[in-house]
Amino acid sequence: MTHASHPRGIRRLTKTYEFKRIYQEGRLTRGNLLWLYILKTEGEYIAVGMSISHRIVGKATARNRLKRIIREWFRANCDGIKEGYGLVVVAKKPVVQGKEGSKRIYEELPRLLKNSNIFITKQDGKV
Repeated sequence: MTHASHPRGIRRLTKTYEFKRIYQEGRLTRGNLLWLYILKTEGEYIAVGMSISHRIVGKATARNRLKRIIREWFRANCDGIKEGYGLVVVAKKPVVQGKEGSKRIYEELPRLLKNSNIFITKQDGKV
């Protein structure tokens, strides 16, 4: 499903088989807070899914807030992400609540994507 608010075609992964395929066939990039599974796809969009366990993050409000932060980061930075990839973001450590937690996630996501060579910033001179 492509949302109108995502002009370049970011879509959410919702089906179990989509997640399983990325887990099994994709490559893993590990960070301090998040792990990122990445799989090259045939589509002209970016498919993003999130796996955020109650054992790691806690109550539903904290999990939903973390998902909103991650979705917002992808929405704001979709122009710098190469198309044709399926991504699953997995929370691996508790994230500090509030602005400090958001800041740490906003620092970690681009670093993970750059390490995987699918995120290009304007500073790199490639976008």
